[in-house]
Amino acid sequence: MYRSVAALASIVTVSSVLGGCTLVSTEGTARTVEVEWVIDGDTFVTTEDERIRVLGIDTPEIGRDGAQDEPCAREAKEATSGFLEGGEATIVTDSAAGDTDQYGRTLAYVETDGRDLGRKLLEDGLADVYRAEPGINRFSKYAMAAAQAPAPACE
Repeated sequence: MYRSVAALASIVTVSSVLGGCTLVSTEGTARTVEVEWVIDGDTFVTTEDERIRVLGIDTPEIGRDGAQDEPCAREAKEATSGFLEGGEATIVTDSAAGDTDQYGRTLAYVETDGRDLGRKLLEDGLADVYRAEPGINRFSKYAMAAAQAPAPACE
């Protein structure tokens, strides 16, 4: 996708450092939501009009107001839509990240049938680790998944 070798090296370094520490789980509450529609690879809207931002990852942006899509943006959105096609998802908060982001979106890990959406997008090379939140519970797992991901065909 749009990763650089230096960025991956820093992720692996941080995950190696964190891997040697004993971390206290920061995962919080889990609840089930009904998916209304997918905005892009890392954001969707529930039937309750709640915007959910997938915690710990960053996917390419879909162009708005005449701007072009970033490479792999449509593929990331399609992957998320496919992952959430059953209409229900479990969202899990992490106290290290706070409840919402600067845009008022709920920050949470997203799961269906025990599968982690963020990790899946990282493994497929359709997302990068969101490095601004290195204290979240799944950071090192996400960093390792991203470091091992192949380059996506859409690049």
